Order: sequence, then C-alpha cells, then structure tokens
Amino acid sequence: MEAGNSPRFPMDIDDPSTNEVDQAVRRALNLTVWNSIRPVAFALAILYGLFAIGHIFLLPPDINTLMASLAGGTAILLFLLVVFIRRIPFSERLTYPLAFVILALASLNSLLHLFLTGDILQTTNLILVVFGIGYFILSTPWFLITLLTTLFSWGIFVTQLDHPAHVMHFGIALFSAALVSFIFHLVRKRSLQENERLRLYTESQRGEVEQALQLSEQSQARFKSLSEATFEGIVIHEKGTVLDVNDACAHIFGYLPAEIVGRNVLEFVSQDDRERATNYLLQGFEEPYEIKGLRKDGLSIPIQITARKIVHQSKEMRVVVIRDLTEIKAAEESRDRFFNLSIDMLCIAGFDGYFKHISPAFERILGYVDQEILAHPFIEFVHQDDREATQEQIRLLATGSDLFAFENRFQTKDGSYKWILWNATAFMEAGLIYAIGRDITKQKDDLLALQEREERLHAILNTAVDGIITIDERGIIQSFNPAAAAIFGYQEDDVIGENVHILMPEPYHSAHDGYVSGYMATREPKIIGKGREVQGIRKNGEIFPLALAVSNVELPGRTLFTGIVRDITERKRAEEALDVARERLQKEIDLAAHIQTSILPRELPELQGFEFAARTLPARYLSGDFYDFIALDQDTCQIVVGDIAGKGVPAALMTLSTKTLIKNESTLLRSVPGILEEINKHQYQDLSRAELFVTLILVRINNQVGEFWYASAGHGEALLWRNLENEFAEIPATGLPIGIFDDERYQSEKLAMRPGDIAIIYSDGVTDAVNPDQEHFGIDRFEALIRDCSTLPADDVLDNILESLDDFSLGVEQEDDITIVVVKALPREASFEWPATLESLDRITAKIREQADIYSNDFAYELELACSEVVTNIIEHAYKQKPGNIRLKINLLPDGMQLDFFDDGEAFDISQIPEPDYDSPQEGGYGLSIIQQVADELVYEPHTDRGNHWLLVKYIRGG
Repeated sequence: MEAGNSPRFPMDIDDPSTNEVDQAVRRALNLTVWNSIRPVAFALAILYGLFAIGHIFLLPPDINTLMASLAGGTAILLFLLVVFIRRIPFSERLTYPLAFVILALASLNSLLHLFLTGDILQTTNLILVVFGIGYFILSTPWFLITLLTTLFSWGIFVTQLDHPAHVMHFGIALFSAALVSFIFHLVRKRSLQENERLRLYTESQRGEVEQALQLSEQSQARFKSLSEATFEGIVIHEKGTVLDVNDACAHIFGYLPAEIVGRNVLEFVSQDDRERATNYLLQGFEEPYEIKGLRKDGLSIPIQITARKIVHQSKEMRVVVIRDLTEIKAAEESRDRFFNLSIDMLCIAGFDGYFKHISPAFERILGYVDQEILAHPFIEFVHQDDREATQEQIRLLATGSDLFAFENRFQTKDGSYKWILWNATAFMEAGLIYAIGRDITKQKDDLLALQEREERLHAILNTAVDGIITIDERGIIQSFNPAAAAIFGYQEDDVIGENVHILMPEPYHSAHDGYVSGYMATREPKIIGKGREVQGIRKNGEIFPLALAVSNVELPGRTLFTGIVRDITERKRAEEALDVARERLQKEIDLAAHIQTSILPRELPELQGFEFAARTLPARYLSGDFYDFIALDQDTCQIVVGDIAGKGVPAALMTLSTKTLIKNESTLLRSVPGILEEINKHQYQDLSRAELFVTLILVRINNQVGEFWYASAGHGEALLWRNLENEFAEIPATGLPIGIFDDERYQSEKLAMRPGDIAIIYSDGVTDAVNPDQEHFGIDRFEALIRDCSTLPADDVLDNILESLDDFSLGVEQEDDITIVVVKALPREASFEWPATLESLDRITAKIREQADIYSNDFAYELELACSEVVTNIIEHAYKQKPGNIRLKINLLPDGMQLDFFDDGEAFDISQIPEPDYDSPQEGGYGLSIIQQVADELVYEPHTDRGNHWLLVKYIRGG
C-alpha cells in the first residue's frame, strides 16, 4: 500500500482527542523499538562473539588481537545490555539512546575493520549497518542522527585510504543504501503508525458502538414516550426530507403522521415564508424563529421553530421542535388590542420605581415615546409637589392595599403638567403594580373655569349696565341685579319671589303668564333667542321703552328664563333726532347727485365717421368717476375720463373742479400732455391737503385722418379693439396720477382708428366688480365680451357691457364707481377738388397718403403710387395740359380704401392701351400696368353724369 493512499485514522484533526491518539501511536512505535532492542542486542552479541573467534584465526597477526578484542568487547557490552533491558520497565526516554548505542557499536567495529585492514571492501559491513538503521530506528530525528553519524565517520576513515576509484564506487553504493534505508524507514514507520491507529480506532469504535447501541435503545424509548407526551410538534428530517414526526406535530398541521413522513418540510411552510425558511435550513440556524405554517386545509398558522443538528449512523440530521402560536398570538392580539385601544393610560410598573410596560395612551397624553418613559423612574415625571403623596401611595400598595381615585400631576414632554386620576393594585408575588390612569386635566380646568365663571358671572351681574332678571317656569323672579333695580326703581328684596309681570304694563301684564305656560306646553319658542323692543313700567308707574332679550336654561326638573333688559329711552330720542338729520342729509345728497349728474354731457358729440356711447354708475349716491366730451372744431373731439381716489362729497367736489379746469385748458388749444400738466399744477395743493389724487385719460380724435392722440395720468384702463387684426392694442399710462408730484411731465401717444375699430375707456370699477363668491369680473372676461359684440353699434356695445356686469354681480353692492366710454370708428368719406395741373399732383397724393396711413405704411405707399398714375393720366391724356379740375372722393372702409376720380376731359378707350413692352425703350402702357398691379379693383367709366370716372379699390389684405 502506498503511503499516500494508506488508511487514515477517522478522526477530525481539530478533535480534542487527536493529540491523545498521536501520543498513543508514538508510544506504540517506541514500544516496538524497545521490544526490538533485546533480540537485536542478543543476536549481535552472539555474532560479535563469533567474530572475535574468527578474527583470531583469520586476520593477520598485526591486527587480529585488536580486532578480536574489539569484537569480544562489543559482544560483552551487548550481552550486558540485554540483561539491563530485561530488568527495567519500558522507558521512552531510554529507547532511542540505547538503540543508538547498539548501532554505534556495530558501526565502530565495521569502521575499525575498514581502517585497520585498509580494504575498502569492508564497506559492505557498513552498508548492512545502514540498512539495519532504517529498519531498527522508528524515530526520524534519531534515524537521521545515526545515519549521518555513520556516513560522516565512514568519510573520515576512507579519506586516509589510497583507493580513489573504490572510494567513489563504494561511496555511491553507501549513499544508495542510505537512500533506500530512509525510504524503508518512512514506509515501515508509516505502516506501523497506521496499523496502530486502526487498532486504536477499532477498539474505540467497538466500545462506542456498544455504548451507543445501549444508549440509543434507551434514548429511543425515552424520546418516543417524551415526543408523544409533549404538546409541541417534533420533526426529524435529513436535508429537508421528513424521517419521523410525533402525533402533536401531525395534529398541528392537520395530518396523520404517515402523511407527513417522506415529504419535504417546506411543504408545511406558508408560501410567503418559504424563502426565509430555506435560508435558515441551509444555514443550520438553531435559534428560535417564527414563520407561518401551512395546514392541510390551506390555513396559515403562526408557529415557532427551534432546530438542533444531530449525527446518527454517520448521517447529519436535524430535530425540529414546532410550537403552535395560534392561541398565544390570539391572546397577545386581544391583550394588545385592549391595551392599545384604551383611551386610558394602562401600565405595569415595578416596586423598583420603573414602568415595565405602558400603553400608547402615554405617548398621546404625555407626548413621550415609550423608551423615554421606560428609561427613567416614574417619580421623575411627577410634579414636585405631588411626589411625597405619590410615594406614600406606593408604600400602601406594597402592604397589599389597593389604590382608588388618587390624583397627581405628570409632566408632559413640552414641560407642562396634566392631572392624572389613578386606580392601581399590586401583584406582590411578581413585585409588580398594575395601574390605570385617566387624564382629568380638562375636568380640572373645567372645574376651575366653572369657579372662575361663577365669580365672574357674579361680578358681571353686579356691575352690568344692562338689567338681568331670572325667572322660573311660573314667572317668579329668582334674581334681580343692581342694574335692573336702577332701571325699574325696585330693590332686589322687593321683587325676589314676585311674578315678573309687575314690571310690565297692560296688556302684557295680564297676558304674560299665558306666554310662559304656552311655551312650557309646546316648547315652541316665539321670543326666546330673539331680541325685541317692549315696554316696561317703573315702580312709580312710568312706562318706558325697553330692549329685551330672553334665553332659557334647562336644568334637571326645572326650567329657568333669563331676560336682559336695557332702558332705551335716550336711544329712542336719539333715533328720532337721527331720523330727522338723516332725512335732511339725504335731501342734500340727492341734490348733490342731481347737480353732479346734470354736469355730465347731455348729448354725445356728432363727429363724422365716429359714434360714441358713455355711462357712469356711482357705487354710492355720489360718484368719484366722471367723463366729458369737448368739441374743439367740426373735425376734432376731445374725450376725458377721470377717477377721483375717494367717494362721497369730497370726490364729487373734486370732480366738478377737475372737469372745469379741463374744459378751460382745452379751449386754449393746448396739447394733450400740456392740458394734464396745467391741471396737475393747479390742483396739486388742493389734492395734497385732501390726501387725494386723480387719474385721468385724455383722448383727442380727428376724423379727417383718424388720428387718436392720448395721454394718461395713471389711468391705465383703456382698450383699443383692432377689427382687422382681430386683437387688442395696448393703451398704457404715460405718467403718474394728478396730485402726486407738482412738476410731473406727461407724454402723449398716437394711434390710428380704422373703420370697425373700437376704443373703450373705462374706470377700474369695471374689472374690479365682484360677484357673491368675491370673484372679480377681470380683464379676460371684459376683453372676451368686447370681442363678441365688436360688430354692434357703440350703444349696443355699452349696453352689453352693463348687462354682463349686472348678470355677473347678481345684485352685490359694488365698492367702486363704474364709468365706460365707447368710441367706434365707422366707414367714412371725404371729397376734394384740385386744378388738373402737375403742381396739384403732390397735394393730391399727399392727401391720399394721409388718409391711407391709418392702414399701414406699405399700404399707403402702394396706394399713393397707383393714384399718382391715375392723376397723371387725367392731366396728360384727358385734359392734355388744358385747364380743368380733378374731383376726388375718398371712402375709408373696414378692410381698405375706395377712391373715385372724376374729370371733364376727353374720354379714351382703356382697352386700346397696349400692354407695356419692357424690352422696348419706347414708353406706353406702363402707368396703367402699375395701377392694375397695385389696385384690387380698377374701373374706368367714360362720360358719366359727373364726367369720366376712375374707380380704384385697394384692400389691406389684398381682398
């Protein structure tokens, strides 16, 4: 058998018994060597005795005596060694030194023989000794010491011999013998070790098996009886396969034992927990853990698993103890549900002064989390003034007494204190206190508040200005405060116990008892909870007006009524005087409103090509808004809309002065911004003193060219609807309101109004109008309204705006005045006449361009070019430089312009005008071609009743 494949002792190297086995093996090897010393020494003693005799007769005379003596001495020593070993017990300490001595004697004889004879052949004796070393010595260190000593000694001796070739030859032979001896030593030692190990193991196993069999029979019997007697399930499995179960386990899962054996344990684990159970199974987890088990009926049940590894018949198995937690969990849930849902503070405390378990109500009431309370003695949470009483109650609990209705104050997390009412009992065997605490802070506060209210009520009753009288359901007076005594002229003792109708004149005096009995019968209140005015009668018989409020209080078995009365004699006199003053003031306000309305324009201006609509609606009787139209000439109209920052009479007066100033400045033909600057200069002082300011927008419209000049003093509310573009243009403010700075400068801006365009100038009362939900009318809703009615006349546009505001507000009284001015540009025409001369050409085209500029620069340029060709044709071809006139009518349309030219010159056939030849240098037909390219419509009518007629139409969008 090879050393590498030799059987090993079947024992883990980390087993604590391994060292003992190694020592036993080593001792057995040493004993083997010890037992070999005597026969080896005895055999060598006989051999060397024979050598001694042989040396005398066979060796040369010069060495025979020495060699014989040496061999004889060696034989004697070896024989003595045999006798010595026989008389002493086995000794590991002496084993290898004695073996070394035997081999040393043998080696010495061979080396001296070699040296004395000088014959290298004597090395063969030493080779035999080397072989003997490998067989005889079983300790590797001693083997190497002996072997190396022998070889070293041989080397010393042969160096003195004169046989180099033989030395080399026998040196190799001796080295080979040493190598073979080493291998033989290892093989023999390993073989003896393994044999000894196997012997020891066999003996050990035999005893263990016998003992295990005996114990197994006993343990199986005990386990069987114990497993069947226990209420906990027991499973034995190997790598997940069930080998055996007890009846309790089968009962837990609803199976018979035979139905479980042979199946995988994971089949009895809920699907949700199988992965975790598998991990525990692979890890060999032995600590108790909880998972969900799966019963035969499919129901999941909570179970606790405890596993332990065992080895049986060289197989690793696990014994699993299963505990059904269903009833425990149900009990815990029931306990926790009661514990957690209780509005009271449930707790378990120890006599060591610490809480052991507390309910969630502690955190809700005191604000601490559980660990903050459990980590400190509970007395630390008790108010300093209540600690001594609390400790006294704990001492009483320790004597076996129960605690009922004990109150103390506990500190909350925010530092305040709450009153807690405690009931407690002690469980002396466990050293625990079971207690229930209820937060009675509100009751304490309510009681204190009630006491304070009673004191306050008493003080109120005695100091109240109003009389307070309490009666019962029969009308008998129960209380009568000092104020009531002062009002009626009675003392409290005069009326307590009397019927309250003594304080009432007829017919109330006789009817009052019927009122009270009627209420008690029907419980339908008529005056209870309502204030009203009645009459009372003083002790001296004077009848006077009273304000009365009655309330009732339902008490167990009775009803009380409380009346609060106030003498309103002086108030009645004041109201009468106030009514007179209010009537006089209303007449004055009506007169002021009439005057303010009368200064508004009675008639709207008539401006050819424009139509107007305007309205002012005051939020109160008098308005702070105003508007005005001022005709500067037959072609120019000025519009002003203003808003005074205020209401009532001051705003109305400021309205009058502002309108007057504007009209005066406008008659001086000042510029639009110049008018605002003059008004600001004149009114700055008055406005500053009155802490008012004025917003104004001033618009000047010229119907000849459609110019719209405006300047706005902080009045940003204006819109310009561009009909052709279907969008709004901005009309922003160009300066601050009047009255802010005395040297404010204003700028003006120019816009052009084309037919179909609408300008709406309004005050902020329009967009700030609110509905019952306090939602503002807003600019978006206002713009959408204008867009929808932009095709209507100005009056209808204004009516639509006012109707929409009325529908939106739903009768809600507005906080701001509303002023709206609508200006709509209409299609318009203008007629002109000029001499038919080339000098008039520039004036005619300039007038056309002036009218066309309101559409766009490109539009005006193209139209001017076409018209210049028409005028040139009339001058050169109709009149042929002869005197005559050109008559022009211009029509401004929503989407373009129409121009009618009339002349009294010679007519011509427009169809005969040749097409222009752009490659030929000769003139002809170019003018007509230009007109046709620019105009959208071109008609030439000769010899009409107004002369030759050129009709030219151009649309802004090429229509």
